[in-house]
Amino acid sequence: MTRVPPRKTSVSKPSNPTPYPYTIPQVICPDAATVKKLDPWFVLEFFRIEALLRSKTVMNLHRTTFHSWNIKDNNTDTFMAAYKVVGGWRALDREHQTFFLHQNHPELRQMEEEAAEDEAWYQSGIAPGILNLREVIRHQYEHFQWNILGPLRKPKDHGLERPPRALWVALDPARSPSALLKGLRPFLEQAHKPYKRAQGGLADPFLEVSWGWPTHWEPYRHPRKPPPIYGFKGIKTWLDYFRCYDLRVTQALSFGQIAQRVYGKNTPQTYERAEQGCKRVRQLIKYAEQKQWPPPPIR
Repeated sequence: MTRVPPRKTSVSKPSNPTPYPYTIPQVICPDAATVKKLDPWFVLEFFRIEALLRSKTVMNLHRTTFHSWNIKDNNTDTFMAAYKVVGGWRALDREHQTFFLHQNHPELRQMEEEAAEDEAWYQSGIAPGILNLREVIRHQYEHFQWNILGPLRKPKDHGLERPPRALWVALDPARSPSALLKGLRPFLEQAHKPYKRAQGGLADPFLEVSWGWPTHWEPYRHPRKPPPIYGFKGIKTWLDYFRCYDLRVTQALSFGQIAQRVYGKNTPQTYERAEQGCKRVRQLIKYAEQKQWPPPPIR
């Protein structure tokens, strides 16, 4: 009688999801001296785009719409329109790395210079959240029509789900400031209620909302809190997390194998770091995909 060998017990491995439909460019971490000069909110925007590139929703968007993208026409860039990504699908050519992580993109320098020139009339004497529309209309009426009035009238034409959150009031300077402020206070308190606990309400400029390249290039900035990812250590830690996640998704490696590949050794500490890194990237992807940005604390 033929003897049947005993069955070997197999260790289950995580299923390998569909590979990315595009090549996500490798990232070179800037050195510590360079990081000190970087705008940390730009760095956070880089990580938002990195997370989005790993989103299943964005992958499906690429599969269904990328073929119709005309690089010379921003209106055909679905990634830019859906998530207000500067450069849109050009992220696949490292545009977001030079723009937000290394911050040495030539167009960024040009825009910073133009912004400095415009600031004198666009923001002079105005507090945060208050814009003197008379000055905008007087100096640049076309800008007012397209970037301000247009989204209020037809938000979908500007890639928006709803009109910008700005309030429109006319104030009579012949009235005393104290009388105007007293009359406005109840109205403003009521209007502020939806945004009291929702950081997402501040994710976009309150009135200037154009999303094209290169006009919508300023990232979200929290008025009181630092960004959740910042500094050389923070950047390097999260770049390693993304490497862990990519190895897990594309090659279905174990956390021990990932630890060996990313951290150079497989110890209980590096194993846990690889596992936590994958978990944290999944959370970051979820928040970026759902437009909960900046993300809440990730643990």
